[in-house]
Amino acid sequence: MKKIALLFLSALFVLSSMTLVFAAEFSDFSSDAWFAKDVEYVTENGIFNGTGEGTFSPNAPFTRAMFVVTLGRLHGIDPASYSWKVLGDVEPDTWYGPYVAWAFDNAITQSMGNDDFRPDYNVTREQIAAFIARYLKKFEGLMPKTEELSCDYKDADRISAFAVESVGFCAELGLMQGDENGNFRPQDGITRAEAAAVVARLHRFLNTER
Repeated sequence: MKKIALLFLSALFVLSSMTLVFAAEFSDFSSDAWFAKDVEYVTENGIFNGTGEGTFSPNAPFTRAMFVVTLGRLHGIDPASYSWKVLGDVEPDTWYGPYVAWAFDNAITQSMGNDDFRPDYNVTREQIAAFIARYLKKFEGLMPKTEELSCDYKDADRISAFAVESVGFCAELGLMQGDENGNFRPQDGITRAEAAAVVARLHRFLNTER
């Protein structure tokens, strides 16, 4: 009995130590923040990096370039294999250039008009849904059950036509959710913490037997 108790206490100590190590890794949020486990997951899996020495910047905005880079990392692409220019405002030698080329060549992203990708624009929630849906169709062969919006968001009329199917698809798969008031907020940007939560769900989904 004493041996079992000691083993139990040892296990608790190890788990506590792991929590403390992670909490110490980033100094700009606490280990009990709602997004802490997701940040731990995406950083451990090499999908996200910190923003500086010991910081994650959870409340900083997330851009279109950042989200495409995140998807490329999740997919495990070799940036050196995508060295060409695909859109007018994306140079191949920028930190995101190869990832945009990969995404464009695989129909995950497209021009937003005037041959522009607009890498520094905040990525919106409906754009994220579209990126994810296109990725799942291309690489996983998954298709939504319906072309209609299969969820009852109060602000459904604000979702752009190009994203309606994608928003419904992400809801079907449990990858994106509405807020506590039942709104999807399609044109809202997201923070790094929110992006980490979405990407962690996507990565777990891709690594679950279906």
